[in-house]
Amino acid sequence: MTQEFRSPLIELRENRFVLTAIGQQLRRFAQELQHLKSSRQNGPVQECVVVEGDADLLVWLTPRIVPTFFATWHGLANLRFAPLSHATLKSNLSAGLTSLAIQWHHADDQASEVLTPAFPMLWMWSRDLNNAEAILANGAPGEADRVFVTATDHAVPTVQKLLAAIPSTQRIECTSYSQVKAAVDAGNGVGLLPSLLLEPSSTCDSAIPESVPSKQVAVFYGRDRDRLTDPARSLRTIIEQVLQEASETEERAATEERPAA
Repeated sequence: MTQEFRSPLIELRENRFVLTAIGQQLRRFAQELQHLKSSRQNGPVQECVVVEGDADLLVWLTPRIVPTFFATWHGLANLRFAPLSHATLKSNLSAGLTSLAIQWHHADDQASEVLTPAFPMLWMWSRDLNNAEAILANGAPGEADRVFVTATDHAVPTVQKLLAAIPSTQRIECTSYSQVKAAVDAGNGVGLLPSLLLEPSSTCDSAIPESVPSKQVAVFYGRDRDRLTDPARSLRTIIEQVLQEASETEERAATEERPAA
């Protein structure tokens, strides 16, 4: 076997034989094959589709994609969601440990693809806020308003320009849109969030800021989309369809709210 692999599989170390790195890898492959054989003998093999994702996106997507996915793949595949780790994402995708990953797209994320549906960024604030009427009249927070924004968005040049009039002491950088929304719901200030994550509310108002690009969802694969497994490819399609439907619903609602000419 050493000749076959053109590399030693064992070596003598401290008066005993041990597996080399290649030998250890071969042992893992043999164990995986044995596991696969046992699984097939015990019944059909279920594929586990592992999705790493932005937490806010997964919270919104999960109840909307799971029923459709299992309507097709019940008994044939399973789903597992995991936090998105940029430090290990590339290696996880390459090794097949993660099927695909999703996050809000930003310019330098090197995504495999960016899905078409786009969602405008919105200012959002509680109607109980002291300065609520002035914010509504201006369509934006003023110098005296406390503003909550994710650290990722705060680094975007167009957002920095948008916040130029807000003193740095009035800007609070957050780890997620959920944190931004929680602060807004509590009446702590004004938040900047994508419209997808905002449910219709009778207690909050919103306005579209100028010059801030809409948000799109980025998808990452370990290989070309055509080489994804059938369940993983199906899930990717379901995610795109759900986002497209949400975008179209928003557009219809916006059209209905516009006054007649």
